[in-house]
Amino acid sequence: ADLGRLAMALPGLLVRTLGRLPEVLRVRRQTTDQPPGAFAGPATSFSRALTARRAFATCALPLDDLRQVKAAFDVTINDVVLACVAGALRAHLLAGGEPVDRPLVASVPLSTDAADASRLIGNRTSNLLTALRVDLADPAERLRATGRLSASAKAIQAALGAETMAQWVEYAPPFVFRLIWRRLVPRIRRPPVNAIVSNVTGPRDPLFIAGAELVA
Repeated sequence: ADLGRLAMALPGLLVRTLGRLPEVLRVRRQTTDQPPGAFAGPATSFSRALTARRAFATCALPLDDLRQVKAAFDVTINDVVLACVAGALRAHLLAGGEPVDRPLVASVPLSTDAADASRLIGNRTSNLLTALRVDLADPAERLRATGRLSASAKAIQAALGAETMAQWVEYAPPFVFRLIWRRLVPRIRRPPVNAIVSNVTGPRDPLFIAGAELVA
């Protein structure tokens, strides 16, 4: 049934994709801050093959502070998060004696659900490629540049349709998809992006586990 549905939907998806390409090109021509492409970032000490060896650390930032910065610079919370990550990575690279003369490339997962969508399980996401401006020393300048880049990347994705790439992925044969992710991706010496940055809205209502309230 799924294969039949996909076969029936393919002509329409192809027509929609081709029909959106002129708009994508028009938006790109009008955009001054062009988002980067895959593999456009520099090689870094953490741009290595994906393995099971990981280091994990956490830190906490007050959401109210992020909101104040957001309002002061007229950007989004996501832009503030990206600029914070860029600043932290800049400090990390400098501490290790690595160059910071080029922006890093980040993949930002975005939900493709409609605003009124309601689901119990699963994710519907697309990816936005943007730059982490580790090459900018001034935090305010870094944040403004991040906001401009994010706006450009979103405009280009909107012209193509956030759901378009997700729909095309459905046509990848499952065994090929598994082969790529389980066998080939872990062996790539240089991943297509330097980092994946995501922020997800937490629960708006109190949650409890065995009577204990979830506070963080």
